[in-house]
Amino acid sequence: MMNFRTKLSSFAMLGTITIVASLSGNPAVAGTKLCKVDHYHSGVGSVQANIVTAKRDAVRAWENFTVAEYGRAWGRVSHSMDASMSCQGSGRSGYSCVVKAKPCKDGRMAANEESLLEKMVGLYQR
Repeated sequence: MMNFRTKLSSFAMLGTITIVASLSGNPAVAGTKLCKVDHYHSGVGSVQANIVTAKRDAVRAWENFTVAEYGRAWGRVSHSMDASMSCQGSGRSGYSCVVKAKPCKDGRMAANEESLLEKMVGLYQR
């Protein structure tokens, strides 16, 4: 039987989980991915001598920014949603590119995290 203090800690823990989930950028499941569907991240590359290097630099900028904000699991353009890239420049002046995409991570990781949260909540409900 739970006493008042145990019930109060359960509600406090659930409140913390709810707040963390609501501050996390409204993730949504897209296939096997968990994505931040409410906003895009942009990665602006520096001017490079050739287009291939400029594209690589823009991808690196996007990934570095996203990792800094959400962590390593979210920081891969190859896992992102609605990605686009635009480049400009010429061989004489150099090229620069911008990547725009919604961050995603592997949905299997999300399921494991959800399972862990359920276990944590279960500990507080005893």
